[in-house]
Amino acid sequence: MDAKSSLRGFRLPRYEELPNFGLYLEQTITYINQALAPLERVSITPSMLSNYVKQGYISRPIKKQYFADQIAYLIFLTINKQVLSLDHIRKLFDMQKRTYSAQAAYDSFCMRFESMLGYLMGENDNPELYPEDATFEQHVLQSVIVSTAHIVYLNWCLEHHGDELEG
Repeated sequence: MDAKSSLRGFRLPRYEELPNFGLYLEQTITYINQALAPLERVSITPSMLSNYVKQGYISRPIKKQYFADQIAYLIFLTINKQVLSLDHIRKLFDMQKRTYSAQAAYDSFCMRFESMLGYLMGENDNPELYPEDATFEQHVLQSVIVSTAHIVYLNWCLEHHGDELEG
């Protein structure tokens, strides 16, 4: 499968599909990196995960295992650290915890991120955006989604069409 086809129809696992039986650190890394592989330059390492726990970006593992909430936060963090500082991601997490459940926030992010990426790849004409009367929090999240999807698309263009741009 070439990179373009791997980006076409890209889909993140929904919250209900995330493992909730507990994954050890290496299993968690493998799971996340496999889910994000089509995005190419987006990945997480064991030391990154350990630092995110140490710095309080995600909760500590339970008996050295990570569950659905932690995996959802890690997927969001791994994707969006391309455009946001970790401190800003922490603010988004705090905002989310005050307004939405982890499941609702994560699933909404997945749907809108996929829709925006699909729009950029020419798969749909109208990306799924929040309505004009959306809350402040929804507008902030939409800005994050649009920015990150554009970075993923731009990296893909430069990686796979760089020769065309040089000529």
